[in-house]
Amino acid sequence: MNQHTYTSGTNKGNRRIWIEGNRLAAIGATKGNTFARTMQPDGTMQLHIGSGHKGHRIAGNAERPIIDLCGQWVTRFMGSADTFTATFTEGAILIAPNA
Repeated sequence: MNQHTYTSGTNKGNRRIWIEGNRLAAIGATKGNTFARTMQPDGTMQLHIGSGHKGHRIAGNAERPIIDLCGQWVTRFMGSADTFTATFTEGAILIAPNA
């Protein structure tokens, strides 16, 4: 299990969750992989790499995969938090806003 804290940015007035690079590659996430997101009752979100539909795909390139989540739903998910913690496990990422 590998855990990292990130700052949530903004895009068009909404919060943005952006994760890129070697941390994604280390859990098997590559450009073009699909992923599904599941909102958990405890207020966290889990991304399941390799499952999902064509609407959720990993962007970037072979050397630098990118997950970019943005929109009103991310603003609601993040609440008043400016940072989030991402916990990386094989094939999944657990994301939790930091209070």
